[in-house]
Amino acid sequence: AREINDLGKRADLFIPIDTEVIEKILFPSRAATWYIVIATSSMVLVYRNSSEDKVRGLLDLLSKGDLGSFFNELLSGQYRIGLGNPDNVPQGYRTIMILKLAGLLIMGDENYYVARFNELIKSGKAVYTRDAAALVSLLQTGQIDVSFTYIHEARLFNLKYARLPDDLDLSNPAKKDLYARVNYTTSQGVVLRGSVIEIPITIPRTAVNREAALSLISYLLTSQGREIMIKAGIIPLEKPEIRGVYQDLLG
Repeated sequence: AREINDLGKRADLFIPIDTEVIEKILFPSRAATWYIVIATSSMVLVYRNSSEDKVRGLLDLLSKGDLGSFFNELLSGQYRIGLGNPDNVPQGYRTIMILKLAGLLIMGDENYYVARFNELIKSGKAVYTRDAAALVSLLQTGQIDVSFTYIHEARLFNLKYARLPDDLDLSNPAKKDLYARVNYTTSQGVVLRGSVIEIPITIPRTAVNREAALSLISYLLTSQGREIMIKAGIIPLEKPEIRGVYQDLLG
């Protein structure tokens, strides 16, 4: 988004994993003026394929719904944890939101598990990566044991994963008021709200092949396009939602 907005990079389509990226970076400069929410996703716990034995205890606690014990074990220092830098990687700040939601629901304090995670960062037992691709690389090479990421990314990179309850996985529109109780403030002071994970698509003003981009959007909204999204772990919306200056979409 910042390459489009700040550097004028040309892009025919832009499909981030967070609507706020468009609203807070592209809308103010009118680098984009509309978007369509086409699907939702969810956050899952991912782990290295060869480390299943090491994380078996974690997985058992999660499957039993013993979330207090799960987070205590996860943050005990026995596991190397990675996440994208929450200042610029949505997967990263959504992981912080998961920790905050868990703190609220289990301990009555949204900062309880975040404080413990920050101690792991200081000790080197948890690390930030520059982007999601670097995080996957650390998992695949065994430099970290676990992380939280999107289910469609876990499937894309053939990572093993375990589902979280929908109080935490940011997937359920019925839980939107719960998710909204937490947020993350970047080092630049931008406040990112907890919300349902929505996947938007837009055509930036720098687009060269606008007609081709519109054709691809139209295809994604067909039954064939929806099937592709489902296979990837993305949940297409029954009624995609246009937001912003919809007249600009029409040309």
